[in-house]
Amino acid sequence: MIPMSDKVYVYSVGMTKFGKFLDRGIKDLTAEALKAIKNDDDFNLSNIEAAWFSNTGWGMTDFQHSIRGQVALTPNGVDKVSITNVENACASGSTAFNGAWTAIKAGVVDCTLAIGTEKVYQEDRAKMMGGFATYTDVEMTRAMMEQMKKAAEKKRAEQANDQKDGEKKEKKGGHSVFMDFYAAGARGHMKKYGTTQRQLAAIAAKNHNNSTLNPYAQ
Repeated sequence: MIPMSDKVYVYSVGMTKFGKFLDRGIKDLTAEALKAIKNDDDFNLSNIEAAWFSNTGWGMTDFQHSIRGQVALTPNGVDKVSITNVENACASGSTAFNGAWTAIKAGVVDCTLAIGTEKVYQEDRAKMMGGFATYTDVEMTRAMMEQMKKAAEKKRAEQANDQKDGEKKEKKGGHSVFMDFYAAGARGHMKKYGTTQRQLAAIAAKNHNNSTLNPYAQ
């Protein structure tokens, strides 16, 4: 039994650039992230004793369920070790990191890998946007969406006479359900605290400016 470690260190980090990679798969994107680690002269993938692989969408888009980490990591040189699959929506990556950290902290192993690979963008827009709903309580989301739909229909009916010809229509395939949640949350915040559109726009502008400084941003 390895003694519990007082300190746990992040030895090497690698990642891919954000983008819409229609011609690339999860295995390929995983390989790119691992390549950055392998480029570290003092580190070898053979040092890894256990791995945590995070992904939420592969099963929905390509029906790759159950053993996603094994499928993505084995052909990329990480095999013959324990591989734990992690699925926890937007917290999947940090959950994988926590598992990898805990194993070292507990003295079970000396070296672990925490890696997350996700491919959200798909040509099938309906499939892509529909997947976002699974990151919520689906039963509750359906009820909320039905209420929001009825409210929107009522508002459209009231404004029918003022509707302009050629009004922009939604793209075929729908949109992310989170856009509805965020919009409702923003309206609620504006009503409760007096937040203005200009203030929200300033936040968006700040975030966009930050992205221009990040070489990995889309």
